[in-house]
Amino acid sequence: MKTAGFLLLLVLTGYVAKAQGKIKVSKAAHVNKTFTGCDDEVLASFPGGMRNFNRYIKKSLHYPPHAVVHHIQGKVLLNFAVEKDGSVSAVKVIKGVSPDLDAEAVRILKHSPKWHPTTECGKPAVTEFNLPINFSLKKPK
Repeated sequence: MKTAGFLLLLVLTGYVAKAQGKIKVSKAAHVNKTFTGCDDEVLASFPGGMRNFNRYIKKSLHYPPHAVVHHIQGKVLLNFAVEKDGSVSAVKVIKGVSPDLDAEAVRILKHSPKWHPTTECGKPAVTEFNLPINFSLKKPK
């Protein structure tokens, strides 16, 4: 009886192993058909380039009065996404300086004009970026 059970188990194991082998081959063939290589990728960019983006930040930045009075300065590091339509979303502070400066950096980025989205093989794609915004006060003379 033990021998018959062992043989049955051995036969079933052989069928299962054979079926799993076919599934793996099928998936590999499907992946090769679905994914075709494409070297045509253009990264998202602000209209007019980074020079215009820096101008936009300087024009839009309102240094918080509390931070001015207390001489709070520093670099706020943000993470954000440029969506397929060029809009900015999912703005998060990665490294903050103070609540006032962090909120101002987030505000500026959330109100940013639409970007030119990333394109992969000619199709728009979502892209994440990290961006530092530096807050510095002019030294009194």
